[in-house]
Amino acid sequence: MINPKKCGVCVFLSYIVFVLLLALQNENLFRKEIELETKRVFQLFSGLKRVSGNASVTVPCSFKNIPATAFLSGEFTVPDNCSQRNFYYELVYDSFNFTEPLFVSDEDRKRFLGWPVNLKFLGPQPKEKLRGIIQAIPNGAVDRYIDCGWPSNLKEFEWTGNKIALDRAAPLLVPDSASFQHFLDGVLPKLVQSYNVIKSAKSKLLIFEPRDAIVLEMLEKLNIKMDDLIYYNDTTSAKLQINSCVTPPLHPLLWNQIRSALGAPRSLKVPIHQSNVVLLTRAQSYNAGRNMLNFEEVKNFLINRYSSRLIIFEGNYGLKRSVQIFGRSSILIGVHGGALYNLNFAPSDAHIVEFLPMTDFATPKGHIAHAIVWHMAQLLGQTYWRIFQTTDTPDGDIFVSMEKLRTVLDRIDLRLNSNPL
Repeated sequence: MINPKKCGVCVFLSYIVFVLLLALQNENLFRKEIELETKRVFQLFSGLKRVSGNASVTVPCSFKNIPATAFLSGEFTVPDNCSQRNFYYELVYDSFNFTEPLFVSDEDRKRFLGWPVNLKFLGPQPKEKLRGIIQAIPNGAVDRYIDCGWPSNLKEFEWTGNKIALDRAAPLLVPDSASFQHFLDGVLPKLVQSYNVIKSAKSKLLIFEPRDAIVLEMLEKLNIKMDDLIYYNDTTSAKLQINSCVTPPLHPLLWNQIRSALGAPRSLKVPIHQSNVVLLTRAQSYNAGRNMLNFEEVKNFLINRYSSRLIIFEGNYGLKRSVQIFGRSSILIGVHGGALYNLNFAPSDAHIVEFLPMTDFATPKGHIAHAIVWHMAQLLGQTYWRIFQTTDTPDGDIFVSMEKLRTVLDRIDLRLNSNPL
């Protein structure tokens, strides 16, 4: 028999159970709505029109929370009515992690972990670096001093002058992007994100005049001809500016699309014993320093170990040659610098060995982008090894530790040969 004094408690508990059941039901309904919305967005943005019988779906001119994988599928184009006026697309990229490099010694790992900035890179990337925006800005300003990075304030591109010089332009004025390496890591991700929009809108691409010939070869590979280019000269404006400055600074989806678009293979197509081992030099570098002071010793050691598989890279390969050489390479070895950007032509099977010049205080020498090679390699699914080496000159030149080199190659060869093609 129920105690009347406890009856109020019974009613209260019954109410709580009811609320919980209702919440669970609503949660399930909410989940289903999210799943349906995600499915709808993927269907909507996998192409401009998806014909099913007599039905077709037309993409609106403004949309947010678009899955980047759907938008970059290669089928999307802006409808004609959008390309003539304002449009806005906001993309959401999948989360991903950076993990620690591989090391040949506990001492090197301690050096890496002892520098706080490295710890900030590890783990899931922040949401603000997982969004992209492609926006048409009427009468948009074009100026090299307006930030075109991922945190860009698009309001700064609104033109306040009177003269409109260009019709349609997509400005990608990234600092130092006249060079091969910074065109690749600065311009190409933004171009890949907005490529189908730019092409469908028949817009010109506005860039700094390339310093390195391979930049034009990469654009040619992307079916962007000289007639599609405008070289930046001075502050100007465009009647319709297509802006893609807000692009994730690093993301595996973008980097793998870049590699594929440039014709480089995702996986090694030759047996390991026929693959290339590349020793990268700084023979034609525009920046002094970071040379191997015992280069001949390193070269002879590698010749004895790999014989005809060894290739000495001295710079200035064209795109076709780069894909041929690095696309069938299993190991790349070099001191930090632009030559290591050739890993972007190498397959995911490749091992990247970077010697990073450091001071006596265990920090990288000078103002070098110490994380970029590590990050690009992991974006492409490659295995990245970091070897710290104390500098021996003010310019950051180093004597390569032959003991460390032998150790890392022993470990790499063991991994590669345990799973040969």
